[in-house]
Amino acid sequence: MDPFFIFLAFIGTIVISTSFVYSKLVLTQIKNPIHMLFLQIAINYILLLILYFPSFLLFGSEMNENLTINNIFIIFCSAMVIFTGLVTFFIGLNEGNVSTGGVVVSSRVIFSVFLAWLFLNERFPFNSYLFILVVFIGVLLVSWQKELRLTDVFLFKSSGSGWFMLAVIFFSIGNAFIRLLSNQINVLTQLVFRLTFLLIATLGFYPILNRKIGDKRPLKDTLRKPKLVLQAIIYVILIMIADIATTLAIGESLTITEAITALEGLFVFIFMFLIAQNKTFQNALQEPFDRKTLTVRFLGVIIATIGIISFIYSL
Repeated sequence: MDPFFIFLAFIGTIVISTSFVYSKLVLTQIKNPIHMLFLQIAINYILLLILYFPSFLLFGSEMNENLTINNIFIIFCSAMVIFTGLVTFFIGLNEGNVSTGGVVVSSRVIFSVFLAWLFLNERFPFNSYLFILVVFIGVLLVSWQKELRLTDVFLFKSSGSGWFMLAVIFFSIGNAFIRLLSNQINVLTQLVFRLTFLLIATLGFYPILNRKIGDKRPLKDTLRKPKLVLQAIIYVILIMIADIATTLAIGESLTITEAITALEGLFVFIFMFLIAQNKTFQNALQEPFDRKTLTVRFLGVIIATIGIISFIYSL
């Protein structure tokens, strides 16, 4: 894999880790995961169009090169799977905490390795797959809470980790679809189509999702708070930067990119711990800060990080 794309994967990892922690702070104020989903998709779409149209005027047909019906269908499939992942992700974030979510979501490399092996013909040394098992052990430890039995940990019943694990599966499948495009399509064009499908899905399913999962408050209640909308815009800008970087990197290699982005768990844990030194932020993050839970989770982060770094070096 070209070092440039490895660099992009690292940039995307750091930015997405920052946005992960920030998203919890914003969601705590919005108090409705479906409103958060709508704001992310709608704002992302508007900002992306602002970037896309000047680029289209400058580069013209080059922006739509290789935009075949088949590739549009692949983007559509990716968008639908990612949409489902976003719904489960925000439910998990609303019910759980970012330290658990950060590591569980970053463990999607476990599923991506399988998908890349099965569908994309990406092959790696046998010991690489053993390191993925180490990552999974670390994820289980980070999911631990002192009031849970060991079987509950393996069933992902803590801190929204069950929802996060569902998000992992959907995100992995969505990224596998992105890998099929192999950077044939301009990244902005690809994201515009993906966001178009995501926005249509969000608008279509919003009423039922808000009724079943949200708190039934109308969206206008959230939109009437300019400060909150501004915070959501900052969050989406971070998401956009990470999305562009990782989409390009995934187009080169699904497994290597996912292995690098698996470092999200480590960065999220570090950012969370630093921000939580502020008492107000600590309450908003809703993290368990008893010594026993922190110790076990810290051990889990270390084990997962060792597994990730070892996997990268084994490639």
